[in-house]
Amino acid sequence: MTPKETLSPKLRTFDAASNVVCMTNTQTPVISFEIGATYSTRRISDHTMSVDATITARTAKFVTFDDKYGCSKRVGVHTFRGVEQIMPEGSHSMCPIIGADQRVA
Repeated sequence: MTPKETLSPKLRTFDAASNVVCMTNTQTPVISFEIGATYSTRRISDHTMSVDATITARTAKFVTFDDKYGCSKRVGVHTFRGVEQIMPEGSHSMCPIIGADQRVA
């Protein structure tokens, strides 16, 4: 099963010949989180430890998930290079980042 794809907004491009910033009409697909799916990543500090998240609800800007201990958390969704991402433990120097392309089969 492939992750759900949506379209991102218009992108800015720089035309070096005319030295102008242009808005393109092309829309790139964005891989997004799906309700009921489980996603996983590894920690930077200890690669043997994993961080899991099962998506229970979502809006356009937020995702609610259950971690492996059964705690429910709500975090903001960010898009990076066409993939939605969440930071389940907040934003700090070594925080794990889970991408929508890291779905557990």
